[in-house]
Amino acid sequence: MLDRYLFGNTLLDWLIAAGVALLAALALVAVRAQGLRWLIAHNAGAHPRAIARMRAVFEGTRPWFLITLAIFVAAQFVALPRKADRFVDHLTMIAVIAQAAFWASLAIRDWLARQVALT
Repeated sequence: MLDRYLFGNTLLDWLIAAGVALLAALALVAVRAQGLRWLIAHNAGAHPRAIARMRAVFEGTRPWFLITLAIFVAAQFVALPRKADRFVDHLTMIAVIAQAAFWASLAIRDWLARQVALT
């Protein structure tokens, strides 16, 4: 049964890709959560502003971005048709740009808040 072909890949290939996607998503979410816990625990350290900025980056990382990255990683384990491969690549690039824009928005808001606080 695992030797059946679906879109040019065996069922086993698809199961491996799905497992990789699941593991990658879980790993990315776990790294984000652990990073947040560590930053919250060390917030009163020597560099509280730098830690607060890093915490904002971790908190600003959206789950859809992590899932998109996991799908991109999993897509490397199957031979996709050219159009599907380009779609995954473009979707990942759009997600990276959108996440970077969100991080930039957070940085600008933080900078504006500090400027207002100084006046």
